[in-house]
Amino acid sequence: RLCVADWPLTLQLLLEEADAALPPSEVVPQLQEAKSDPPGLWLHEYLDGLFTLGSPTSLPFHHLQPSLYASHAPGRLLAFLRASEAYRPDQALAEARRVADVDSQAFLLCMMGRHPQALALLLDGSRLPSAAIDFAASAHDPQLWPLLLDRAMGSPDLLHALLARLRVSPPPGLDPLALLRRLPDAQALPQLRPTLLAVLRQAGARTAVLEAAVAAAEADRADAIARRHAALCAGVVVEPEG
Repeated sequence: RLCVADWPLTLQLLLEEADAALPPSEVVPQLQEAKSDPPGLWLHEYLDGLFTLGSPTSLPFHHLQPSLYASHAPGRLLAFLRASEAYRPDQALAEARRVADVDSQAFLLCMMGRHPQALALLLDGSRLPSAAIDFAASAHDPQLWPLLLDRAMGSPDLLHALLARLRVSPPPGLDPLALLRRLPDAQALPQLRPTLLAVLRQAGARTAVLEAAVAAAEADRADAIARRHAALCAGVVVEPEG
């Protein structure tokens, strides 16, 4: 009755007393039976409030929340999925698919080790090419870059995005030569010359760093040898007994 009379005030009271007189174990079953409009809204707002407050008392009910977020606050689904581990990924994936949440689907597929499917979802969805590139760079899965390059050969937008990224800094795991060797011969590519120059500069910088590291290692080795030689050649003073 309190919920019907004044839900905002009731919600505030329930959240304030969640660690004392009104634990979630007693409140949740009642809210599941309550006739909110739309159905499940009060339960969602209560569990979302506990989750936002960081209350550990909500943990046993996290498995209910993917469905509730998908139904009542799909824009917050991904944040919940990233912050909690107390839900079944397959069930959460079904809810993300139900509301066509591409980002949540990609996150869950990646969590389940299905990186190629996640990448294909980003490429086929209405996402900027940069989203697929960022995903491939963050997944640390070597099989993703060949898949991305295959798609880039048939997608000018994706190819241009990869070339633009090369001009700034190659994403981790992407071999610039692997991309450059696959560039179509007959296709005019904007900013190709600056891209090639940037790749050459980056390669030159890496070579210079490697040479400097080798030189430093050689100098350190020579210093260590000299110190060891000096120690071996140093005289030993022996005091006579008595």
